[in-house]
Amino acid sequence: NMQPGYGTTTIESKTNFFASGFGAHITGICIPLHVGRTTSVWQTTVQNIEGRTIAIVTQTQMALPGKAEAD
Repeated sequence: NMQPGYGTTTIESKTNFFASGFGAHITGICIPLHVGRTTSVWQTTVQNIEGRTIAIVTQTQMALPGKAEAD
């Protein structure tokens, strides 16, 4: 969701752990909660192989313009 030449930095990150994750496979599903011009908020739900939620991560990101390239 960033324009070409932009990077990102994390403004805030929060993780809630509900259960331990173990085994050969866990899944993360990430959805945007807000996508603005300069900030975005993302929520990632981490589930084990049985589909039980083991963690939820919420992050706020800020888009930063990159340095101008020299000719």
